[in-house]
Amino acid sequence: MEPRHLITGMASDSRAAGGTGGRTGRRALSALAMFAGALVGAFAVRHGSPALPLLLAGVLLAGCALGACVPARSDAPWSKPH
Repeated sequence: MEPRHLITGMASDSRAAGGTGGRTGRRALSALAMFAGALVGAFAVRHGSPALPLLLAGVLLAGCALGACVPARSDAPWSKPH
């Protein structure tokens, strides 16, 4: 999702605009995460090497993949497909 859609979605979903305001926190967190990632990537390129953001992204991807494998191997009823 593009940042402009997040921001307009937050505005249209707000209680001031007549919305429920239920997704505002999640959308704000998503926009903040994109901003933080861009800031870290720019800092890594500026003060490190151009390959450093790629390395950081690879480590983050590996961590997310490992984090997703653990619940996928669970025998809990909520983890079974319907």
